[in-house]
Amino acid sequence: MKIFGFERDNQTLSCAAEDYENAYTASFELYPFHEGKEYAVYQGLYNGIGPKRGEFCVVKSKLNKKQKLDAWHQISSISNKAQQLSYLFNSCVKCRAVQFTSPRHAILETVSDFQSILRLFKPHENKLKNKEVVLMEDFIEGKFQRYSTPSGLVNSAICDGILEAFSHFTWNSTREIVISGLQGVCRGATYHLTTPTIHSVTGSFGEYDREWPGIMEFFTSHRCNNICGGWVRPDIPHHLKYSHVPYYSPPSAPTYQETTSRF
Repeated sequence: MKIFGFERDNQTLSCAAEDYENAYTASFELYPFHEGKEYAVYQGLYNGIGPKRGEFCVVKSKLNKKQKLDAWHQISSISNKAQQLSYLFNSCVKCRAVQFTSPRHAILETVSDFQSILRLFKPHENKLKNKEVVLMEDFIEGKFQRYSTPSGLVNSAICDGILEAFSHFTWNSTREIVISGLQGVCRGATYHLTTPTIHSVTGSFGEYDREWPGIMEFFTSHRCNNICGGWVRPDIPHHLKYSHVPYYSPPSAPTYQETTSRF
């Protein structure tokens, strides 16, 4: 929408249709509520066609505008893999313990002409560009927290054993990947998570995929609890045993008092 010839809104074109039915656009705020090392995050609203129309969303814009669309596809691939494994894990523990957001790609149709004015009052680094590819995903309401680092170190003050068990489960189920870097919001008995890190034996999950060193680093610090005790741990490939990958020995299982799982 224009006011006296000036574009007022930040607005995306429609994302790719889901299941041949749902296709969303998003209108979003003129300045980000968060800027990290990689992208700026804006609060917005879903428009378009589908049951999420009218719900809050977030729109993520890459700070490095030289990065190609592949970078967003990589994030979608990681999120989709995490979502698939969360379904299996929830079935295993018989509750809806872990959920991941589903990102959607879209192209910016309009960028507000009032950005430069707002920058004077709310300084921020990101500069949106017309036709820029952005990522839309569901807004997670609540206190956003990082529960584990990409290397798998857990913030035990805010995280119980369910998320450590989930990370272990991802290896136990696939024998190929470990999902760590878990962050999001805990509401009730469910962790609502976004943008995790995947370490894989093939190194196919983006620039933060540290392959075997990342996998072994997770299991070096991981202590099994009453959910994941007995699940498979990785064996170091023979060609890596005497290389730069540090050898680890599985730590002893914690006592019942040390375990803080809900189950």
